[in-house]
Amino acid sequence: MKAVLFKALPAWQSTGQSNRHPPLARQAKSFHVSWLSLGFAFLAFITGTGTALAVSRFLGPLVTAAAIAGVIVAILTIIRPDLGLLAFIFATYTRLSDVLIEYHGAPSIAKPLVALLIAAILVRWALYQEQPQGWVRPTVLMGVYGLVIFTSLLYASDFWAAREALSDFIKDAIITVIIVVLMQNIATLRGAVWMLLVAGILMGSISVYQFLTSDWNNAFWGFGQAPVLNLVGTTEGGRVGGPIGDPNFFAQIMLVLIPLAVMRAGAEKSVPLRLLALWAFAVCALTVMFSYSRGAFVALLIMLVAMAVFRPPRPIEVALILVMGAGLLRLIPATYTERLLSVADLFSGQNDVRSEVSFRGRASELLVGIQMFADHPVLGVGVGNYPTLYQEYSRRIGYDPRTEAREPHNLFLEVAAENGMAGILIFSAILWSVFSCMHKSRLAFLKAGLHPEADLVASLIIAMIGYLSAAFFIHGAYPRFFYLLIGIALSLPQIAKNTLARVNPGSSYA
Repeated sequence: MKAVLFKALPAWQSTGQSNRHPPLARQAKSFHVSWLSLGFAFLAFITGTGTALAVSRFLGPLVTAAAIAGVIVAILTIIRPDLGLLAFIFATYTRLSDVLIEYHGAPSIAKPLVALLIAAILVRWALYQEQPQGWVRPTVLMGVYGLVIFTSLLYASDFWAAREALSDFIKDAIITVIIVVLMQNIATLRGAVWMLLVAGILMGSISVYQFLTSDWNNAFWGFGQAPVLNLVGTTEGGRVGGPIGDPNFFAQIMLVLIPLAVMRAGAEKSVPLRLLALWAFAVCALTVMFSYSRGAFVALLIMLVAMAVFRPPRPIEVALILVMGAGLLRLIPATYTERLLSVADLFSGQNDVRSEVSFRGRASELLVGIQMFADHPVLGVGVGNYPTLYQEYSRRIGYDPRTEAREPHNLFLEVAAENGMAGILIFSAILWSVFSCMHKSRLAFLKAGLHPEADLVASLIIAMIGYLSAAFFIHGAYPRFFYLLIGIALSLPQIAKNTLARVNPGSSYA
């Protein structure tokens, strides 16, 4: 498996501006490791080995293994920045750094890895004139949105909450631009999709095992957090939360992987990779169910419709899906079905919105968000300030007896309440740009007869539809996943341009 994945990954790409110093976008036929690069790698190895020995002595074997892995990633990132990017994508989607910090007392690996990726970009720009491509669009979009968020500091009731939100956004914006700069060809994109699926297999397999064995007290090294929460009515039980700990947010990021797994299962020529994709599909789908997230279920239905529109399944695929679906249905607990039926009862009018604790709380949170936007329509109440002001507004409505700070549980309403029309406009511009990039790239691949590449982009479109559909029911508490997906989407025009130039030098990407 490892050999197959590494074989599919390209050397550091170039743009075709010079034969002597190949730039980022064109697939290089060979990669020459200079003595200077070897020097950097040797220095990284010596430094990392010394660090690993020190860590082994004072912090134990687990952190030592992480340190050794870090050394390997550092060396590969200098030689092949695209491999460093794939490692970062895996670490981000599994929240590896947070898990190591919270459960094992290790230092952050996310910050050094981001710094290493930036250093790799700058070093290769300086030494090989490999000028970054495609960074203007994401930089402008993130910069303007960042300016709107920065403005919150001038009027937010809770200045420190606004400052923390701004700091988090800056980090996410930098990550978005890095992904666009480093993801320059179709092979790296395919590798990124596989890294996401491998992350899904890790998290999903743990969660499925945890649910089937009811091993709720075992956090599985931090990747199997499962709180006991309300299931339906007054019944409580375990809900899988993965490395996030919140079932609804965990379901959202696992939901995204389902169309990627389905498309890879149908597109890969290698039987082991197809089986691996089916494994990813099974555990991701079950994880969404075992999270008991009603919003994720609605988003899943929307994604299934989108999948049928983009790529109508063949009869054999329908049969396979039905067989796998029948097997998965046998694992669905009765309480999950009852929880879904409570939504149907609500829409049919059989239950009042105030009859269930979760519905009553959600209704209050949505109404508070609407009222905040009505009171502050231009700039909102300030980024990160919805929880601060929740109780003040909630007392007016009278739905929610809880006395703690709450969140809006709707990403779009959160943007409206905290950033007003200014935030809505730029956020909408970001989403429009994301879907425009994906749509145009898919059409360019179809026009060139590159159907596997077009299907790969289609799976990303469906994944984004799923994420945003789920976002109607939860807010942006873990935005890094969102900005990672945005980075991948905004990299597609450059990928399409480079791919078409390589396959058909006379073609162009409009």
